[in-house]
Amino acid sequence: MKPLIRNYKHGDLYHLLNLFRLSTPEFFHPKEEPDFVNYLTHAVEAYFVIIVDSFIVGCGGINYETAYNQAIISWDIIHPEYRGHGLGSLLLNHRIKVISENGYSKITV
Repeated sequence: MKPLIRNYKHGDLYHLLNLFRLSTPEFFHPKEEPDFVNYLTHAVEAYFVIIVDSFIVGCGGINYETAYNQAIISWDIIHPEYRGHGLGSLLLNHRIKVISENGYSKITV
């Protein structure tokens, strides 16, 4: 299991909705699904997926508030069968690196 992190593509939407639904209601309320779809189709600034064995098993994003020199970690989801294997940490560390490379000094969730 060697995970790959890559940028989100619009063709990933169906797979990410599946991840969202697998995490409902434990982590998300069903009423949040339209917000997630809206985010993916209109508000993504930097969003990433984690792929293991050709399957998308996780995702998470970054948005920026330039006026506050702040990055916002958003919409983190890991497939239930892949939780506890360090993929969430891998994704978070990847985003922290991207945030740092973009010159931001504050991170919020």
